[in-house]
Amino acid sequence: MVRTEFGRESLRSLDLDIAIMNRSTPRRPWFVETTPRLSAIATRTDAVAELAAVPRRNFPK
Repeated sequence: MVRTEFGRESLRSLDLDIAIMNRSTPRRPWFVETTPRLSAIATRTDAVAELAAVPRRNFPK
């Protein structure tokens, strides 16, 4: 599992919400620059193999 910002070894719904926010407007570059800690949570959430298909399916490029 992924270690979250608060040291947990599990994901919470807030972690997933942050990952989704980073894919919607204003998109990830803005989040990286403006909210680096939230962006780091989203990046770690993206690394979870069980969730890899979700963004590909719901946020096509």
